[in-house]
Amino acid sequence: MTRYFPIVFETEENGAVCAYVPGLPVYAAADGRAGAERTLRGVLAAYLDAYQRATDAAISAGFVVPEDRQAMLDDAKPDVIPQ
Repeated sequence: MTRYFPIVFETEENGAVCAYVPGLPVYAAADGRAGAERTLRGVLAAYLDAYQRATDAAISAGFVVPEDRQAMLDDAKPDVIPQ
């Protein structure tokens, strides 16, 4: 399933561009908007992968019941907009 995340870009006084996804701990900075977006997409993919692995580990350890897996993964993405 394709999912979309809002990306916020902010240009600093020195011309550097910062990017982040509201509600998620993912940030990036670069000399231009394209570089910031490209870097942020990689950081976002890594975050979502790590969150999914952590959720599966919590289930394996017995801290979470498997039926709650999808709800936990949804919580990692509060600003997701389905296509």
